[in-house]
Amino acid sequence: MKTTTNSMQDVSLFLYQLMQNQLQIEHPLKVFLDLEPDTHAKSLFLSNYLVKGTTWQDLESLRETLLASTDFLDLGGATVDWISVRSTFDGFSPSISFAALLIVAATGHKVAKFGDFAYSKGGIVGYSDLLSYCGCQFKRDATKLVEGLEQNNFCYIHAPYFYPVLQEFEEARKLFALPSFLDTLLPLIHPNPKTQLFLGVPNIHLVRTYEYFLKKNAYTASFVYDEEGFAEISLRKSFRHITYTNDYTFNPTQLKLPKLEGASVLNSEENTAAEVRRLERILTEAGSDDENWVVLANAAFILQHIDSKMNFSGALAEAEAALFSGRALQVLEQVIGL
Repeated sequence: MKTTTNSMQDVSLFLYQLMQNQLQIEHPLKVFLDLEPDTHAKSLFLSNYLVKGTTWQDLESLRETLLASTDFLDLGGATVDWISVRSTFDGFSPSISFAALLIVAATGHKVAKFGDFAYSKGGIVGYSDLLSYCGCQFKRDATKLVEGLEQNNFCYIHAPYFYPVLQEFEEARKLFALPSFLDTLLPLIHPNPKTQLFLGVPNIHLVRTYEYFLKKNAYTASFVYDEEGFAEISLRKSFRHITYTNDYTFNPTQLKLPKLEGASVLNSEENTAAEVRRLERILTEAGSDDENWVVLANAAFILQHIDSKMNFSGALAEAEAALFSGRALQVLEQVIGL
């Protein structure tokens, strides 16, 4: 719909008042979208929260608006997901955490991966970028997602298909081309409440933010904070596993894993094609030792905490068998082929 002069003035006034903290409304995102803003105005809306910062109250309001636009998914039972939270352009390689989840699915656990495009400069790649490049057709129908879980223990939930607000901002995020509050909110709006969430979080302040919201809304969740600042276990320094009730610290040697040196494999690749090549290397047993160790460590960590009776060495053995037998690769091939 073409924006009228009056509505353009309304949008401009709204954005000015938002920037000046003059708005006393509970859900500014909903009110803003009701004004039918254009792509440029939506980009300015995103930039406002980047400039002034996003408070807990902001996040709660924005999250409520997103949740009001969708219905929760019923995937027929419990699932698991690892969501890597990024706060910078470095330290985010979706191929690593994605490979770990494929391994988890190959061991028989149901994975409901939730993700989106990155919409960012600097070579950052999102999970949807990765799968789209591989030829995966995203599913809108919950029955198709359940079918994927039943056939190969894996389904991919493309966030904009289930959150219309994200679709509204698609062109604006391309124009903005930086991480925004929408990226921050993604781990807080997984559409299947029965999913056990593992969040890889690059700083301790974000851990506390996500813990507050997820616990408040009855999600089962725990958090990994790697002291190197990555969103996955890097095996370069110690990492912490934080639950709602406990905070544990581990180091690689304690888990009988190598402590890695040199450039981290968790640094992002230069583009989507390079991330896909890394994923293919890992799944076809052509990955470097460092790539294999990091993927297996992350997969084993998830497996151990899905099954509290399993020790880490047993989880690592399961992960190795799933990767080096080719079963994890088969899961990806089935996901792409569905």
